[in-house]
Amino acid sequence: MDEKRPMRRKDKDNPYSIFTNEGKYFVMFKDSTGNMVTTEISEEVYSLFDRFELEDLAHMNEMERHGTLFELSEQTIFHNVESDFIPVDVAVSEHIEYHALRKAIAELPEVQRRRIIMYFFDGLSYEEIAALEGCRYQAIQKSIRQSVRKLRRVLK
Repeated sequence: MDEKRPMRRKDKDNPYSIFTNEGKYFVMFKDSTGNMVTTEISEEVYSLFDRFELEDLAHMNEMERHGTLFELSEQTIFHNVESDFIPVDVAVSEHIEYHALRKAIAELPEVQRRRIIMYFFDGLSYEEIAALEGCRYQAIQKSIRQSVRKLRRVLK
C-alpha cells in the first residue's frame, strides 16, 4: 500500500477498505461467502468511496452527539444517567457530612489530625506512620482509635 491514509472508524454496515498500490486504486471487501476480495477500481470510484467514508464518519459522529435526542427510550435515558446520577437528597447529605467531618478533623489535636489524615486519606499503614514519626505502631494504632472515637462523638 503506497498511500498513507488515516485510520477511520467505519460503520459496521460498511465493511470495506480502500487503498492504493503502485499508483493503482483498490477496494477490498468480503463477498457473500466470507472470502476477502480485492478489486481494482478507477480513481473516480476511489474518490467517491473516500468521500463516502468521510461523510459516513461525520454522520456517525453527529448521531453519537445528538442521537439520544431522537432516541428517547427508557433504556437510553437510564444508560445516559445511571453512572452519573446521584439523587439530590443524597448529594446534599454527603456534602453536609463531608463538611462536618472536615470541621471535626480540624478540631482534633495536631498529632491526631496528622495521623488520621495519613491513615485514612493517604492510605498509610500503622507501621508506615510509625516509621515516619519514629515511634511504635501500637502508639499510632491507639492514637487513631482515640481519634475515631472523638470524631464519632462529635458527628452524632
